[in-house]
Amino acid sequence: MKSKDGFLPPDAQCMGISRLYHYQAFNEVRLRSILQENQIYFSNPADFNDPWDCRPWYAVPGTDRERRDLIAKLKTAHQKRFPNRTRVERRKAAKSLLGTPTLLKSEIEKLSTSMWTQMQNRYRVYCLTENPVCPLMWGHYADHHRGVCLEFDASNEIVGAAMKVEYCKEYPTFNFFDGYELLPFVAKSHHWNYEREFRLVSEEIGAALSAATLKTRNGIFDLPANSIKSIIVGSEASIETHKIVRDLATELDGSVSVVRAVRSADKYELRIDK
Repeated sequence: MKSKDGFLPPDAQCMGISRLYHYQAFNEVRLRSILQENQIYFSNPADFNDPWDCRPWYAVPGTDRERRDLIAKLKTAHQKRFPNRTRVERRKAAKSLLGTPTLLKSEIEKLSTSMWTQMQNRYRVYCLTENPVCPLMWGHYADHHRGVCLEFDASNEIVGAAMKVEYCKEYPTFNFFDGYELLPFVAKSHHWNYEREFRLVSEEIGAALSAATLKTRNGIFDLPANSIKSIIVGSEASIETHKIVRDLATELDGSVSVVRAVRSADKYELRIDK
C-alpha cells in the first residue's frame, strides 16, 4: 500500500457488507453503557498488541525533484510551527538537507518517530471484523472465549464507513503531505489477515485538526441508536455472564438479541446458536 497512488481502502458499505463484529471481554458496566447510552470505546493505537500497528514510516525521496518538493513542504510546515525563525535560517537548513542525503534520511526517520507520538495523542481506533466465529479472535480479544462479540448493523452510515484493513507482506512506506494520513491505521502485516479487520478512526476532540473525521472524547464515541443488532456470548462464558447479558438486553426495547457461540465437539469450529 502506497499513499502516493492516492489509495484508500474501501469501506464496509461500499463492499456491500451488512454486518460487522467487535470482540471484547465481558464487563457489565461497559456493556450497560454500550446498550443503554449507545457509547463505544475507541482505543489508543499505542495499546495494540501488534508493535508495528499504526506506526508510520515515511519514504525517503528517490530523485532530486522529489527531494526539493519535500524540503519545500517541510519549510512551509516549519514556518507555521516556528514563526520566529528567520528566512536566512530556513534557507540554510533547506540547503543543508538538499545537499546531504544522509541528513535528509535522518530527519525523515526522526519525523516518522515524532509523527507516531502525535498520532497516539490525536487518534483513536475501533476495531471490527467480518467474522464472528474466529477461535483465535475469541481467544485473543474476548477473554479466552468467556467474553462477548457485538454485532453491528453496517448499513448504519457510521459503522458502514469502517475502512478495510490491508494486509501487507512488506512494511509499507508513506509520503509526507499527501493528504492520506489515515493510511497507517489500515495497513497491517499479512500475519494478521485471519482477523478480516475493518476500522473506524477518530480524532480526540481536543487534538482534532480535521472536520472530516469522527470525534471522540477520552475515547468515547456516541453511536446512532439501534446500531447494535445482537450480542454473541462466548462458548466458555459462565451461566451468570449469560444471564447478566440477557437481563441487560431485556431492559431495552427488544431490538438487541442475545445468542451464543458454541464449540463443536468434533471439529475446530464455532457455530452461533440463536
